[in-house]
Amino acid sequence: MKNIKNIFFFVILISLLILSGCGSENETSFQQSSIHEKSETSSEILPSSNEKNSNPTVSKRKNNNTEEKSEPSETDNSISEIIEESAVSIEESQITVPESSKESSFPIEEPEPTVLEISTVESPGTVSYAESSYTVEETSVIHQTEPSFDDTESYSSINEITSPEPQQYASYPENSEQPFLPDKNIVNVFQCYTSSAVYRDIYKLCDKYPDIISRFNIGQSAANKPIPCIMLGKGEKTGCIVAGIHSREHITISFTMKCIEEYAEAYTNEVDYGKYDIRKLLDEYTLYFIPMCNPDGTDISNAGNKPLIEIENFEPDSYKLNANGVNLNRNFPYLWEQQYSNSTFKPGDEKYPGKCAASENETQAIMNLCTHSNFEWLLDMHIVGNGIYWRDKLNRPIEGDYDFASAIAESGGYKVFDISSNLLGYSGGLENWFRYAYGKPALCIEMVPYYQSDRSSTYRALNSYFYEAVNWEQSKYTYLEAIACTMSND
Repeated sequence: MKNIKNIFFFVILISLLILSGCGSENETSFQQSSIHEKSETSSEILPSSNEKNSNPTVSKRKNNNTEEKSEPSETDNSISEIIEESAVSIEESQITVPESSKESSFPIEEPEPTVLEISTVESPGTVSYAESSYTVEETSVIHQTEPSFDDTESYSSINEITSPEPQQYASYPENSEQPFLPDKNIVNVFQCYTSSAVYRDIYKLCDKYPDIISRFNIGQSAANKPIPCIMLGKGEKTGCIVAGIHSREHITISFTMKCIEEYAEAYTNEVDYGKYDIRKLLDEYTLYFIPMCNPDGTDISNAGNKPLIEIENFEPDSYKLNANGVNLNRNFPYLWEQQYSNSTFKPGDEKYPGKCAASENETQAIMNLCTHSNFEWLLDMHIVGNGIYWRDKLNRPIEGDYDFASAIAESGGYKVFDISSNLLGYSGGLENWFRYAYGKPALCIEMVPYYQSDRSSTYRALNSYFYEAVNWEQSKYTYLEAIACTMSND
């Protein structure tokens, strides 16, 4: 009887061992097939290297498992290798981004804009000026996304609507320190810019001078065109330069683009620009250029586009506004109510300030950039008059503002105008708003002497004698002197 019991227990033991072996084999094969499936979709399942160590509970659990299994099997080793290889491939795919995908990554959809309320502020002894609200796209500057420029766009229409061939005009001045070489230069100052040509040349400048020039988009115009910003320099201190706010004054776009090109060329070649050690200046400063802050207006003046509103007796060459018929330099929230209560209510009028302060996309984009930056100063480029407006009567005095204006005037060949006293002439202005909002110098620089503008019957024709019109031999130092004189005051 005892023998029978022993045989019975022996048979049961053998059966259990056989069943245990089959189960482990099935479990191993299931684990292997599951890992392969996970590795094929690893980007969705496996965590990144940072996520692996982010949970202390998981790490502790792994350590406990390691203590229990002091001698892992070959199957465990193979599974670990597969997991590690999959994780590495994910990390590499996250880090390495092909250049082609970078260029094609925009436009980026941005979140819904947030409506910010402007509180009522009293200017000393004056009426309140900011009782309206406006919309600001908070992320358009913080996330410096590249503008959606179209490299493939045809530019044949640009040549059709611009002035005659450059060689018919006055050449670069003979006494210039840097000869004009059309075949090697990107910016053609004899051609009236359109938005497409600006986007194209910004791309080319960034490609040619990648160490010193970068670009991003600060917002979109009324007609949804990108408003580009060019960053030139490597320094922590910053200054802001705005051009083309009035559409017919597009020669300021040509001037600004030309300065960017020549400054970048001098920096790259490690040579001085006139009396200026440009490497020293741009290693300490970064200039934020908004070379065309009114792309719709630029195209209305130069590309045959039409405003978004009906305008009687519409004349493209003399058009000054944005696509909504608003004068952007009267749309900023500084004593804006004075403009609205004393001017026309009709969009398309040359002095129309908009339906409320900061009503326009272009205005909001510039304000947003200034809000998220720490500019030492701002320059707002205009024509005509060959002088500098540096303070208005109702704004508080700013330390060093006159010295700042005088230094640029002496270097660039401008006059320094008296303090602005005509309220309707400066309320709602960009530079006036900047002074009030930040208590820092901001200048309105009127280029082109009257005797030069009188030579032409149209604004577009000014580009035909660009170097004489803008007094290039002196004015080309404008932006560098803005850096140099503020550095010397530190």
